[in-house]
Amino acid sequence: MGPEQIAGVMSIVRKAKAMRTGEKFDEKADAEIVKMVEDAAERMSHAFCSKQYALKDDGIIDPRDTRKIIAFCLSICNNTPIEGAKEYGVFRL
Repeated sequence: MGPEQIAGVMSIVRKAKAMRTGEKFDEKADAEIVKMVEDAAERMSHAFCSKQYALKDDGIIDPRDTRKIIAFCLSICNNTPIEGAKEYGVFRL
């Protein structure tokens, strides 16, 4: 989910809450909050920042080590027997 979508969803939720509770929805304040959320999400989406805060686990590889890592992964795939799954593994999105 990108920064605009995150901010948009949060805005929709705030607007729905205001309608549900009968409160007045302040469009100007909402626009400021949307901008703050977008900026924060954009800053935190940087690979090094997200890794620092454990938001995502993309496992950053130093470009100089790419061949070594790919060779290692292919070796694992080649030498590991194929078996049916007894359980589901970890899904990372």
